[in-house]
Amino acid sequence: EVQGTGSAQAVLPVGSDGYRVKVPKVRRRNRMLRTNSARIALAPFLDDVQREPDASWFDFWRTTGDFSLLDLVLVLLDAAGPSEVTVETWSAGLYDMEVLNRFVSSEQITSFRLILDVSFRNNKGNRATDGTGYAAVLEDVFGLDAIRTTRTHCKNVVVRGGAHDFAVLSSANLNENKRAEWFVVTNDPGLVAFTSRVADELFDGIDPGWHPDRGADQLERIDRTGNDLGARPMDGVGVMEL
Repeated sequence: EVQGTGSAQAVLPVGSDGYRVKVPKVRRRNRMLRTNSARIALAPFLDDVQREPDASWFDFWRTTGDFSLLDLVLVLLDAAGPSEVTVETWSAGLYDMEVLNRFVSSEQITSFRLILDVSFRNNKGNRATDGTGYAAVLEDVFGLDAIRTTRTHCKNVVVRGGAHDFAVLSSANLNENKRAEWFVVTNDPGLVAFTSRVADELFDGIDPGWHPDRGADQLERIDRTGNDLGARPMDGVGVMEL
């Protein structure tokens, strides 16, 4: 197997023989997980959840790059056990997707759903033009049925496991996040159900895979100002009834 090294050529031995091949340049920075920082930050919250699992707990953080959304999800997976995971994000890093795929392969993630903004395919590469972009990689790794695109700037995660269910609401995309970000983590059943319901509606109402930006019509089924889910208008803002 030939893997990129960033050099123009590489000599790779095969058994007692060897051969020389050209290796494409790899534009990629090294990165380390900061999961331990997330584990330290989450420890009081998870202690409370373990002590009183029937209570609704909320934790709020403003970080300065201490950990990423991915790090937070990995810690929650440890607490929840094998889980169904849904991620909605405006953008996603290839490294983060690779790590999540390892958890899918190990069955720590039993099912995975990804909701992305419609701009992601154009911003991160299009199979039709070069076949090497992030969008093409995600399509190959997770399959079209695990992906939906719509007009979204939301960043949230639902982790539903055998031990606990969690929801994460965040300002951070699923990438390195080396900047100030907000994170809210909760085990509140109502917020977990609401976030899951929105994802369910998107997956039911939008075709799998990548789609051009057709406007906001894909959101009609979950339009909170008036929809078939039973929104109750209040000064122009609806509340979705579960």
